[in-house]
Amino acid sequence: MPIDKLERILEEKFPDEASSSLARALSLALEKGRISHEEIESIGCSLEELLLAFKERLLIPARTSQVSRTLAWEDRILAPKKGETYEIPNVIRYLLSYAEKTGKWDPALAVKKYFEEMGDPEADKMVKLFLGLKKRVIKSRNNKIKPEDLKEISGKLELNLDTDSTIAKLKGAGIISPCLRGFMKYGIRYEVNPSLLK
Repeated sequence: MPIDKLERILEEKFPDEASSSLARALSLALEKGRISHEEIESIGCSLEELLLAFKERLLIPARTSQVSRTLAWEDRILAPKKGETYEIPNVIRYLLSYAEKTGKWDPALAVKKYFEEMGDPEADKMVKLFLGLKKRVIKSRNNKIKPEDLKEISGKLELNLDTDSTIAKLKGAGIISPCLRGFMKYGIRYEVNPSLLK
């Protein structure tokens, strides 16, 4: 599939950082489900672009820390070397796939498509929750949220969602990931995927 639309939207969302090689790497990762470091290098993707993709949670290293062994994004080890592989969070697959086809960056549509394809009967509620969550995170300029935030947003929007199952769904989608560092100081927090806030 031609990557010109994906390349343009990446350059728009990440000015002076994204290039055609990043678009090619993401397109290949979409096609294959994951991408190796060797494939990233052969495409000509720079270390800076790989760092951008990780920082924006477009690509996540498959390898986790030997110390914590969690699947949290903050515990993934970015070691740009031979033998490493990277994966795309579930909802980001929908975001990038739509961008590749249309040239549009539509996080809400990606969330909707993900939950619909999962057969979730609360897909529309999850989109409303995501939009409320996005608004709160952008306003606070901090991409961390707590379970109480989700409960409050759900209540304000009259969504009547169970907080624990909602957190599990959001984690599975790749919309949020646990933040274990700072637990003693801040309590339970979750990082919101920054690419969905653009």
